[in-house]
Amino acid sequence: MPFKCCVTGCRGNYDKEHKVKLFRLPSKNRNPQERERWIRSIPRENIPNSPNTFICENHWPVNYETCHIHGKIRPFNPPTIFICVFQSQVPTPPPTKRTTTKSLPSTHNMKPDEISAHLDLYEISYFDDLCLKVSKEVIPFPVTSFTVDDGLIVQSKDYIDTAAIPKFLSKVKMDM
Repeated sequence: MPFKCCVTGCRGNYDKEHKVKLFRLPSKNRNPQERERWIRSIPRENIPNSPNTFICENHWPVNYETCHIHGKIRPFNPPTIFICVFQSQVPTPPPTKRTTTKSLPSTHNMKPDEISAHLDLYEISYFDDLCLKVSKEVIPFPVTSFTVDDGLIVQSKDYIDTAAIPKFLSKVKMDM
């Protein structure tokens, strides 16, 4: 009885007129790593674990690289061409892990806190310092301010484009 290709759906060596070469899978005793490479490349889950498991030469490119092993010519690399197998059955590598970390949806559009940087830059440590520097216009960008019950509202005099929206508006509480 002639040997047949172990790839699911392959009709290699079934036709008496068009015979193709068959290659045994590498020996599990002599070269287990190479056998495992070949088995992983074949899109089949239940490959027979016998010494008479073959794969036909239709699963290599036309000019595949060969080597001599124990006096026989064999393909150097595992099989790569599986035309007879549906694309959904061909194994694909697992997707790479995403490098992003999970975050709360409320933090997606947050900008870094600028008020602390400005407080350090202009040496503002108390609420009264802020009120004094805003009123004396020590801060290098144009602002207007007014006091409310529990703090100070500071607003930019510059506006976004032609809309009447100030570039920034912040409320600073007295206990800052």
